Amino acid sequence: MPDYKSKPKDSNKTFAQLVRPVMGQDTKLIIVGNVMNQADAEDALNYTDLVTAGRAQIINASFSAKVVAGEDDKIIKKMSAQEEESQVLTPGLREVMDINTNRPNWGKKLKEVDCSKAIKVGEYFY
Repeated sequence: MPDYKSKPKDSNKTFAQLVRPVMGQDTKLIIVGNVMNQADAEDALNYTDLVTAGRAQIINASFSAKVVAGEDDKIIKKMSAQEEESQVLTPGLREVMDINTNRPNWGKKLKEVDCSKAIKVGEYFY
């Protein structure tokens, strides 16, 4: 699902709109996907209780604070080499961030991981 407004092929409702009616009243619904600015975050709240902005938060560590403060014009929307250097990223994150796609490339980092000592159970490693 590339977008918080994604819909199944056979529906005119979003996944969030389809899930909401079958959830208990006390259960909070959270969605994620292509929330990259203040307008996206505000619009996403029309579908859900909580919004996650993963990629936007990786690109701009202050994304959430800037949205809350109404500073959409100050949100960094595309990672650049200069911006990457100035951000204080979690160790290892800089190595997986793909500046061309603005998405983490976890496969790049996983190729370096030695899984030989992992316990194989079925098709999954633990």
